[in-house]
Amino acid sequence: MPSSALQLNQPWSRLEQLDEQMLDAAWQLGAWHLLREERRGCNTVGASASEAVACRQAFGDNPIDPDDDSHLVAQAPDRADLRDTAARLGYVRWEFRPVADGLWGSAGQDDSLLPDGRRLPPCPVAPRAAVGTRISRSRYQLGRIDRIVLL
Repeated sequence: MPSSALQLNQPWSRLEQLDEQMLDAAWQLGAWHLLREERRGCNTVGASASEAVACRQAFGDNPIDPDDDSHLVAQAPDRADLRDTAARLGYVRWEFRPVADGLWGSAGQDDSLLPDGRRLPPCPVAPRAAVGTRISRSRYQLGRIDRIVLL
């Protein structure tokens, strides 16, 4: 299963503006949740090797063969430059699994989805303020189950 990377070139002044766009995309594509990770730069003194690998992977690098990008579906022409900047300054990583037009369609029940796995805009979940320079993880719950599920 290939990873995907998308480069957004819209101007922004607050992380919440990007969060709002990511929430909207995850909402409309039927994701159960959206995960936002704020990470420090991996070139920071004291950063572990696992932080460096995570930073490289966040920008689509293959840790086994950095010159091989056949595992990646990308529309990110500045990916290498962005990765190098992130290694110095830090980065934010968003992760969600789309149900619409994706392989997660049969992964569970979600009463908020339309039959095609999508949701109509706008997303009702508000973005949260950024934490800043420390490592943090924010989880936005998007999906819901309105009935009792018996196992």
